[in-house]
Amino acid sequence: MKKEQPKKRMWEWNLKEGRMLEGEYRGVYRGVGRFRSTIFHIMGKQSGKIETIWGNLVIDRALRDAVIGSYVKIIYKGVKIMKGTKGDNGKPKKNFDFDITVRAPKKPMGKSKSGGQKR
Repeated sequence: MKKEQPKKRMWEWNLKEGRMLEGEYRGVYRGVGRFRSTIFHIMGKQSGKIETIWGNLVIDRALRDAVIGSYVKIIYKGVKIMKGTKGDNGKPKKNFDFDITVRAPKKPMGKSKSGGQKR
């Protein structure tokens, strides 16, 4: 079955160096489109809206173990030339560079299974 791209506004991270997306990880779509890309959903801390971002090698690796509710901060750092690699045209390959932070969600305080208070 073919997965369709979710009808959400895409976060345009590649427009400006230093652009930041910060918020709560809400989910992922894998295998989207003809290139079987990944799309991530993050509840924007500043916007209060679900921001949708296309994955790439760097983002996919950083978010592969993220769980719903994780804190995510993505800062676009520009285009990075990959040393020692060449594309079909003979020019060095380029990749988008990011600074990415992922933290597991905080566990809520409550009673443990033994009935005592968690510390």
